[in-house]
Amino acid sequence: MDLNEFTTEEIIDAINNESDTFAKQKLQAALLFKQGISVKEIASKMSKHFSRIYIWINQIKLEGLENLQIKPGRGVKSKLSKKQLIELKETISVPIKTDDGYTHGWQSKDVYQHILKKYGVKYSIIRIREILRILGFKKIVCRPRSKRRNEKLTQDFLETTKKNIICWEMNT
Repeated sequence: MDLNEFTTEEIIDAINNESDTFAKQKLQAALLFKQGISVKEIASKMSKHFSRIYIWINQIKLEGLENLQIKPGRGVKSKLSKKQLIELKETISVPIKTDDGYTHGWQSKDVYQHILKKYGVKYSIIRIREILRILGFKKIVCRPRSKRRNEKLTQDFLETTKKNIICWEMNT
């Protein structure tokens, strides 16, 4: 394995002209390899497995010094379209009205039920929370209880309000 088709200067120029940090990392590994450093030493210096360095060097040999960025389209695709996600965001932005005239924020389980009912798509609760974060919502939880709190006031408050609920609101 060698990189005879590229000079050291060409690799250095490619590193200097590259804006993607992942591609720069590949080029730096190629430069070290071109300078005679072993793959295992490069892997150790870059905190990567040596097989990853071999993959990068082979990619540079096949594809050249350009287009070393991560290719788009990797990972699990969303079951909901972009239009559906925008619609979901608009729906969740409005609080849920209860029978007694009050409103409350959306919980993860409410979003799960809404997506299942409206779109017929099942997600895990963890994935629902990821989607909510991606849509720009943040989780709201009550503050921890203080040891010095007034128990009577606390009980009065709990009797007049609902239990602690985790709900979501838009990041501001």
